[in-house]
Amino acid sequence: MRKITALTLFVAALTTGHVLLPVSLAADDAETIESCIRTQSQSQQSTYECIGRASRSCMEKPGGDTTAGMSQCLTSETAVWDQMLNDDYQKLLAALSEKGADQTRKAQRLWVQMRDVDCELAYVIYEGGTIARPTAANCRLDRTATRALQIRQWRELANYE
Repeated sequence: MRKITALTLFVAALTTGHVLLPVSLAADDAETIESCIRTQSQSQQSTYECIGRASRSCMEKPGGDTTAGMSQCLTSETAVWDQMLNDDYQKLLAALSEKGADQTRKAQRLWVQMRDVDCELAYVIYEGGTIARPTAANCRLDRTATRALQIRQWRELANYE
């Protein structure tokens, strides 16, 4: 994943002449999410409350309330959850028996297909209207983050001694 820096955004704005949308930087999003998960876990509250926290903050910035801005904020947070999912998935596979790892890979491939088909429905339902893009992006965030938390839980259980 390529890290977006403030300098990269500034140069892009200068060279393209486009107004910048509210870009939530991946490092900030990752810290926001991990901090939320730690806090929720320590207080024995649902970590699912952390889903959307970074994108909501991003959408409160200037431009974040536009269709493109909302989609960009949601996509930025999704990238963080996807990285968390992939990291924990690899750790889970390493902790499982060969049979368990094979079953987990099979389940993950099917989950990816389901998420993709499920979230693409927004484009069909809204017939490509402006709400389709943020709706699909929100679906992808919700499904990815939920799966990341599930995989994390499985990894923690697999490593429990």
